Amino acid sequence: MKITRLLAASTGIAIAGALVATALPASANPGDVYVTADQIGVEGDSYPAQWFAGEQPTGTPAATVTSDAYGLSVDGRYQLLNGANLGTGTSIEDLVGSAKVIVSRGNAAFQIPIFAHPDSTTQKGFTTLRPASFNTPTVSAVPGVDQQWVTSGAIRDADGNIVYAGGSTDTLANLLAAVGTEYQILASGVFLNPGEVNSIAAITWNGETTRFTKQAAPQQNVTTITQQDFEITDNDDNGVFALFTGLIPGETVQVTLDDEPQADEVAEELEGEGVLGYQIGSVDGVVAPGTYTVVATGVLSGVVQSIQFTVTGAAVTDPGTIGGGAGTAPAAAVQPTLAETGVEANMGLLTAAVLVLAGLTMVLVRRRAAIAND
Repeated sequence: MKITRLLAASTGIAIAGALVATALPASANPGDVYVTADQIGVEGDSYPAQWFAGEQPTGTPAATVTSDAYGLSVDGRYQLLNGANLGTGTSIEDLVGSAKVIVSRGNAAFQIPIFAHPDSTTQKGFTTLRPASFNTPTVSAVPGVDQQWVTSGAIRDADGNIVYAGGSTDTLANLLAAVGTEYQILASGVFLNPGEVNSIAAITWNGETTRFTKQAAPQQNVTTITQQDFEITDNDDNGVFALFTGLIPGETVQVTLDDEPQADEVAEELEGEGVLGYQIGSVDGVVAPGTYTVVATGVLSGVVQSIQFTVTGAAVTDPGTIGGGAGTAPAAAVQPTLAETGVEANMGLLTAAVLVLAGLTMVLVRRRAAIAND
């Protein structure tokens, strides 16, 4: 069986109609929460129990915040905080150990606003703890307790004596030792510096991942297909067409076909989201009837999606080609070798084609030459 990538992104290329939605879950990350720019609140007299924009110093130019293919994209100084999923009852050391910030463009600093002494009536000890190093598209894990962190405000002991002045840097373990064990987590999130567009694809804290990209919803043209229609040797409009969505443009996507690794691919942008289009079909013999699964995993985003389809037996007219019995019998169970060939991004070899599949329409970019010749 051969699995062939379709370039689903180019200037002006768009999906003109819906594909048949897969009957499987949209992703293997069912607990993820998706948030868009218009759902982000603002800071009031206290931190709201939701994702919100933190206050900025007086005179700070307002940042431009939009939802796009890369997630939440921010141009300007900005604080993105979550006052709902606090992790109360779990130590900051443990929470940081599993925290992630997936940055698709630019960089971001994780941050944890706390009260060091929440029960105090005079000095609650507000401060924000931030790693000294920023997360980038190549670094998603939040720096751990043995890494350098910065405290925005002074850390005082129970008697009010300053242990760390505001702006001090030390390991998170040492800063937390000075804070003590009675602290209160007020929120978690990221700080974004001005000067370039910074895009946040996802944040994981306290076991919950919030994604700011488009929601993953893989689609396919059919869920059941005959052996004859699955062959693409002589008809490259045959086979199963799949579109994996909710990815980050430019990220590497690992693909498996029934757990067999295929060549890595790269997600591209289409109508404001990162997608990967595939055509799956047999080019080296009639595939055995059965149910097959294709899984696509975004290496940066961590988004996992799958489609499943069933190949049914079909009559054959040339049993000598594929082996087996009489011409009207079901095709023999030939086990073709698995191979993968990505479609090259050579616009001279591509053409926009409208494929009418199962009564529905989509526009894809594909190669003029027969896929069997790859």
